Amino acid sequence: MVTAQFLLANRAPLADASFPTYDSQVAGRDESPTPLLGITVITSWNDGTAAKSFRVFTQITPSGRADALLASQARGIALQVESTNVAGEALTAEAAVTTAEGHVSTGSTASVQASAARGTRTAAAAVTGAEASALSPGGAQPDEVNATAVTSGSPCGYAAYGRSRVDEVTSAVTNGVPLAPAAVGQTTTPSTRATSMLLGSPGGGCGAFHFDNDTAQAEARLRLVAGAPVVAVTGVTTGSTPIVRSTAWVNGTTDTANPRFVRAGSSAATTEPIELFYTDYSGGQPLVRIWLVSSAIECDSRTAGAVASYRVVIDYRASSGSRSTIIDRTWSSSTPGSTDPLAGMNLALYVVDAGSGLTLADYIGSWSFATSISEGATNGVAGLDAALRVTTTPLRGSVEPLSSVGIVVGRLSCAADDSR
Repeated sequence: MVTAQFLLANRAPLADASFPTYDSQVAGRDESPTPLLGITVITSWNDGTAAKSFRVFTQITPSGRADALLASQARGIALQVESTNVAGEALTAEAAVTTAEGHVSTGSTASVQASAARGTRTAAAAVTGAEASALSPGGAQPDEVNATAVTSGSPCGYAAYGRSRVDEVTSAVTNGVPLAPAAVGQTTTPSTRATSMLLGSPGGGCGAFHFDNDTAQAEARLRLVAGAPVVAVTGVTTGSTPIVRSTAWVNGTTDTANPRFVRAGSSAATTEPIELFYTDYSGGQPLVRIWLVSSAIECDSRTAGAVASYRVVIDYRASSGSRSTIIDRTWSSSTPGSTDPLAGMNLALYVVDAGSGLTLADYIGSWSFATSISEGATNGVAGLDAALRVTTTPLRGSVEPLSSVGIVVGRLSCAADDSR
């Protein structure tokens, strides 16, 4: 006779009632409730008229994590901003961050994490909008969560957000295959995806997105408006239209399917511009506007690498008060060998205030477009580190180099590995 019992860390047997849904023969329900298993083997026989038995007991625990038979993940970030305030505290504000993951080894799991709005400051509580997570098997499946406007201070603080929403925050394990969101299906181009978004009609008085690293202490020659955001999304769109959003999804087919595959993808976009630098001479307009018109990345276990694309439009306010497009950039990984058109751009030629001689070079330290897909050397994750990356000059002067603001627009990644 052979018996098996799950054991606690103190070697005491785990009560059956504590894992009622476990079934070693059903994918998605075969995740071990503890990492320790007790095995007892009893051999019984008769020696003449005497009954005899021999008992052996051993304990089994994993020597290491089992190699994944299937691993998929995708992450999309629409907007990420970082800097420090005058106190030297690190500031971060993110908008529309969505992650989906799937894993199969000894068991199958699927998950979604979605955060429409999150701002952090060193040693302070985070300011958050709509956030939710889902886990399968056995975890929460919140689907849609909405939040009203929030701020980190008065009137807006370092970070503030208007209305926000996360949607399709669900997951499932179907026939052993992780799916996120649950309704993603098993097609190669799913229309249902986990989504994080900032909405129109933001409310709250601080717009849809507001980030300020103490502009009241900015270098005087830059003439930044005290208390105005360095980075903003105004939120002039009415209704509940998504104006900043990201999506993520993972799916795949069963062991016996033909074709058999695992896929993952993410995307990010803005329908309103990301606005930079409000000054006392620009008539209430930002000096620079950035549209992430589209961005997407997809991974497929049947092909090497990933495919990605994006379109970004940038304009600026000239000294005359008129607005001009600096660049309308469309890029695709299917067209290799492209160069970064921002690399050789002389920002000193873009005059924003003729009277003071200020140019875009006084505000923007560097900026760059993605020109290729990166791939992790050990984890196989493919990514666009940023469709567009902007680093401002130190806004409180060269004596405070950490007062520059780092802005990432459209950070995407995915992985899809099938070793079944």
